[in-house]
Order: sequence, then C-alpha cells, then structure tokens
Amino acid sequence: LSTTTNTRIQNDISSLKIYPNPVQEKLICSGLPQPAELKLFDISAKLVLFKKLTSGDNIINISKINSGFYFYEITNNRLVKKGKIIKR
Repeated sequence: LSTTTNTRIQNDISSLKIYPNPVQEKLICSGLPQPAELKLFDISAKLVLFKKLTSGDNIINISKINSGFYFYEITNNRLVKKGKIIKR
C-alpha cells in the first residue's frame, strides 16, 4: 500500500502552486514532488521561456519578459499542469 501511495504522490503535480499572479519579477513554483519542466508561451503560442525545475520550490526570474498574458505548461513525466499568468 505505501509503495502505491508514494508512487501516486511522486507522480502527482496537482498540488503544484504557481504564484504570485499577477507577477512582476519572480514567479514561484512550489510543491513539485519531483523534477519537471516549465514552458511559458505568449498569446501567439510562441515559447518565451523554458526552465528545468527541481523538486520542491523553484523561483524563476521573469523580469526580462515583456508585460502581458502568458500560458504556462509544467510537465512531470507524462503529467501536465497548464494555466495562465499575467506579467506586469
């Protein structure tokens, strides 16, 4: 039972939190159970940032990215979490 539970927890990125939103300079990704990849796309679906994330908490400097609306995709093995952020 514990092996199944641990596998489920390690493969689950639903507890991942992305904040603050709106963001000015530093985007925080917290609660990653294992390494993942972050992709940030502008509204025309152009990839503007790719970052490898470690397990736990990550701070991503996005100060050089223009203000606007962005879509993120965080991939952990085959699991994906998608959402939107506003960069001010």
